Amino acid sequence: MGLAEVVLSIALLVLGAEASIKLPITPIPFTLQTMFLTYLILILGRRSWRPIMGYLAVGLLELSVFAYGEGLHYVASSTFGVSHGLLHSCSHSW
Repeated sequence: MGLAEVVLSIALLVLGAEASIKLPITPIPFTLQTMFLTYLILILGRRSWRPIMGYLAVGLLELSVFAYGEGLHYVASSTFGVSHGLLHSCSHSW
């Protein structure tokens, strides 16, 4: 897996997080990230955890890539579980 493949995958996940619908009844927005994650898992297979780890690392390094917030304090938020669940979904898919 090349660096360009990882960067493109992270860019798709960021675009999916930005395309969101925020509802007042839930703190977790509906995003296109799930669809992009499914495509990444289907295309990359067992290697799909690498862009997900990169996406989480970029978000925890204070870059605004998550749907709500960024940085280390984001780990304590209610929506970080969804972001962390991305990693589990690709690790359990194969």
